[in-house]
Amino acid sequence: MVKEKAGAGFVDAPMSGGVVGAHAGTLTFMVGAEKEDMPKIEKILLLMGKKVWHMGPRALDLAGNWQTTTHWRSTTSQLPRP
Repeated sequence: MVKEKAGAGFVDAPMSGGVVGAHAGTLTFMVGAEKEDMPKIEKILLLMGKKVWHMGPRALDLAGNWQTTTHWRSTTSQLPRP
């Protein structure tokens, strides 16, 4: 509805690479968006990074869930056990 009435869409684009990747312009973006919107989105994101992966429609939000889970597991695996 928003796209039809306002000409706007929604994009979910978590990234990986942190501060170092941002400064170096080497971020990786995992994009949730409609397939037909990807060429425009990719053009913009490649100004800030090196890789853009289309993960499917925004509603799936798989990229963000995967990134959060991976980060959490890698961080907590290094904590001492009680």
